[in-house]
Amino acid sequence: MGKKAFRVMLLLFGVITMGTVASAQSLEIEPEKAEFEFDMNIGVGLASYEDASGTNRAYQKLSFLPEFSWGKFGAGVDLTFEFDGEFRLRDLDGDGKADGWSSVYDYVYKIDYIRYGLPTEPLYVMAGRYDSYTLAHGLIMDDFSNTLFFPQVRQLGLTYRLDGALFDFPYLGLEGVVDDLLDWDIIGTRLYVRPFSGLDDPALSGIELGASIVTDLDTGEIYDPKNPDYSSYSSPLDYPSGDTVTEIGIDVEVPIIARQKTKLAAYADWALILNRGTGGLAGADFTYRWFTLTGQLRLLGPRFTVSYFGPFYEALRAQKPGELESYDTFALGYLAGTKMVLFDTVRFVFYLSDVPSRGSGPGISTGLYSVEGALGKLDAGIRYDRRNIKSFSDLTSGDDTFLKIMVGYRISRSARIVLTYQRAYGPSGECQDKTFCETQFSF
Repeated sequence: MGKKAFRVMLLLFGVITMGTVASAQSLEIEPEKAEFEFDMNIGVGLASYEDASGTNRAYQKLSFLPEFSWGKFGAGVDLTFEFDGEFRLRDLDGDGKADGWSSVYDYVYKIDYIRYGLPTEPLYVMAGRYDSYTLAHGLIMDDFSNTLFFPQVRQLGLTYRLDGALFDFPYLGLEGVVDDLLDWDIIGTRLYVRPFSGLDDPALSGIELGASIVTDLDTGEIYDPKNPDYSSYSSPLDYPSGDTVTEIGIDVEVPIIARQKTKLAAYADWALILNRGTGGLAGADFTYRWFTLTGQLRLLGPRFTVSYFGPFYEALRAQKPGELESYDTFALGYLAGTKMVLFDTVRFVFYLSDVPSRGSGPGISTGLYSVEGALGKLDAGIRYDRRNIKSFSDLTSGDDTFLKIMVGYRISRSARIVLTYQRAYGPSGECQDKTFCETQFSF
């Protein structure tokens, strides 16, 4: 583990250092003009978790979330304390040790994020938590998250993007992701090229080709404290009999219409899971002002599945290599969906995907979110993901589900009340409930 972590930390340091030097030279940033900023967020409230036995356990919650920034650098810390009725720190697994306060690693995981730049800039590096990450058009990695078990399991991940535009050479770039810098097992990288970037034609200049590789070095990762091997092989230690899965792929995207209010892009991806199978997809995205339509046709060979590294991956990673062995024929699948902003008030997202011949049932990913400021003091959002839908009753069963509902009400300029309910996979591998109600203060 130590050598792996050291190499990634070295990579992170190198990218940030290179970007800082390049920014100062190419973008003429003047460090002496950077201002130091500090914000403090405090939360007071209640938290409820469903443990492995299905019992809901309540805690008093107190959070201190300071954030610092200087120029393009920023950092945040998450110091959250949850106490039971006897004023003891949360101990969901009942091992006599406070969850998240027992080891040196636990204290490192109090880092919420460290970043350089912003996601829209040519150089962006962020170490911390991320809720969604997609490489290319999602054939290999789609909507991957390192927060599926949060806050019971914390990870200090990494996402980065280095675009050649930083050096006035916008023809290539590099982007990637790591699940946890202290135990880097899931690693993804994509190199992309824009061969016609220097042309005035927006369609030709937008043509992009990419090559990706994603690997999981420890598919047997143990998250469940009830597992008898947890004390010996939990993160950051590797499970000795864990499998390794590596997937490589290429992709191409061609803009067909590239106007200010109307865009149409066609794309195709192909991938190979090493020592397993191959597959591909072809699709298109059409955008007109406030809505986007997406359609994909997917051709999957034996021992291959689309979006192997998906939103539920960390809960299913141990069983997925075995699932690949059950796919023994070619299969045709699809994805159809839309994103839109309605009346400048709410954002709506809906995707439906399926591989009918494999019999697992379709999957749904949908969400409805208020646009910031559109509802006055109120803001709200709901996200629902469900896999393996075989009947209408599956939609409400709570299994194989991610559901998050958030409602917030601002009571003053610096304070608001937030209620959050979440049903998602827990460290035990079963879907569990979490509820949070707190008053948040910002200074």
